[in-house]
Amino acid sequence: MKLVPENDLFTRSLIFDNLGMVHLMFGDFEAAIDDFSLAVDLSQKGGNQMITVGGLCNTAGIWMLQGQLKRAWDANLQALELATDYTGRRLPIAAKALLGLGEISREWNDLQGAVAYYEEGLELFQSYGELGSILSYVSLARIHEIQGDYPAAQEVVNLARKLARDFTASQMDDELVESYQVQLWLVMGEKKRAGRWVEEINLKELVNRNPPAGYFDPVWEVRCQTLARFYMSRDDFQAAREIIERVLAAAESAQRMRSVIRYLAVLSVLLYLQEEKEGALETISQALGLAQEEGYVRTFLDEGQPMERLLYTAAELEVHPAYVGRLLKEFGSESSIKKPEEDLTNLVEPLSRRELDVLELLSSGKSNQEIAGILHISLSTVKGHTSNIYGKLSVRNRIQAVSRGRELGIIAEN
Repeated sequence: MKLVPENDLFTRSLIFDNLGMVHLMFGDFEAAIDDFSLAVDLSQKGGNQMITVGGLCNTAGIWMLQGQLKRAWDANLQALELATDYTGRRLPIAAKALLGLGEISREWNDLQGAVAYYEEGLELFQSYGELGSILSYVSLARIHEIQGDYPAAQEVVNLARKLARDFTASQMDDELVESYQVQLWLVMGEKKRAGRWVEEINLKELVNRNPPAGYFDPVWEVRCQTLARFYMSRDDFQAAREIIERVLAAAESAQRMRSVIRYLAVLSVLLYLQEEKEGALETISQALGLAQEEGYVRTFLDEGQPMERLLYTAAELEVHPAYVGRLLKEFGSESSIKKPEEDLTNLVEPLSRRELDVLELLSSGKSNQEIAGILHISLSTVKGHTSNIYGKLSVRNRIQAVSRGRELGIIAEN
């Protein structure tokens, strides 16, 4: 930096911007924020909007990693304003701010607002950068998934996969898209397809290769999420738990609080599914305490019916009552949107063959212990299957499950 003249504001701002990216990659978030702030200050003085807006968006991204959604929202709004001329026309760099605003809107469960930000950003990313387009496509696919429109989600993922294959400057985008594709297959019930992918790339071995200490590796983290979801789809809750505990420890060590909140939420569900009620309540209480001030919503809603039932238990014990009440209200609104009574058969997620067997035995009045003996499986596996059945049918107990199953014609009337 000593070799760069003081009045060369462009070069100096560019150097600080690059230094910020290096510090970010090595997990030194405070140093990265300092560098990006210097880049923004120098570029504003030099009249370089691209570095100014980019620096603000990068800073917002770090605040997102640290769990500070409101602060990130304000920074992205400031960046968007600077990237908009007096006629209202957006500069291409505005796409980064739009993507950030879309992510926060999705977390706050403003899905309509999130889609608007993503779609506007996609138009601008066409002239700014392929990686941003890929991330926006994946984010749009998540919205379709949330809404239960799996064909639309798959269509958007196909666009992202094609763009990722054509974009040869980075391998990270391919990894992120493929991992999301696998998670979407799991949601769609295509477990064999997901299993083949997991085996083909030897995902378990890749996850076991921990990144260097202090190094921020989003690809490793996404791989961990994917493998954990795969194990959860097979009711192997202990294997999923071990992965989530590892990635949670890494996130806590790096103070990446957004990830900490997410993994605490997943861990609480896993503990709940393993019948460890006390641990589940302690973990969800910790997650809620960290998430409440910033207004996290989707982190909890995305865990589905097991999370809803856990939150009902938390509500009974008056754990963060106002916040839990709000989340349960959001769960109720989501159920009414995704599962209208007039079209139940199209919107209920299909039960697996084994889940249908369990439901049939439930309808005949068999206890969990009796079902375990008849199907030659463990009691904990039966409980896992019944939990999945309740979630897929949007019910809370076996009586409701049997009633809904007969209503849908998936089990016979007595």
